[in-house]
Amino acid sequence: MRVTVDGFTAFEGMLHPGEPQSWVAQEIVIAETGNGAGCFVIVNGQNMGALGNRGQVSARGWIPTGEVEVPATTASAP
Repeated sequence: MRVTVDGFTAFEGMLHPGEPQSWVAQEIVIAETGNGAGCFVIVNGQNMGALGNRGQVSARGWIPTGEVEVPATTASAP
């Protein structure tokens, strides 16, 4: 998984199952993964669900006013 916060890579690697992580941004948070079904997202207390489908390279982003479309930047996101 890769998490970009306000243009800077805040995390890149494997997350441990059931161990939540959190990031705070002023402008945008982008979450990317090579297995969309393996990562569930909560933004400002609202469950956004899985990033995508099983085995799907997925990228989703959020700004202060809500979710925005972002392209997956790599086919091999961790």
